[in-house]
Amino acid sequence: MEKIHPHYYLGALIGLVIGYVISKIYQIWAIVYRESNFDPHMIDSLETNSPPLWITATENPNLFSFWVTLIYIIVGVICVRILHKRKIAKHD
Repeated sequence: MEKIHPHYYLGALIGLVIGYVISKIYQIWAIVYRESNFDPHMIDSLETNSPPLWITATENPNLFSFWVTLIYIIVGVICVRILHKRKIAKHD
């Protein structure tokens, strides 16, 4: 079994930080937007005509943060993999 290159951990860590920050910024924005009654679809917090992402972000914040952070971790690892393969191909 091949040893995992340390850059993959760095890519995952950067994805974790960026994903967590973006999810929290979006949650704050969604909560403020919904609480300020600018959402024309929202009568109360259980209104189902609101966009599903807003419902998840405001009513299930931990689940929303988990999925957004996981997506950014995966993107970070994929970016590192692409850069690592380009570096290997360049040296061949």
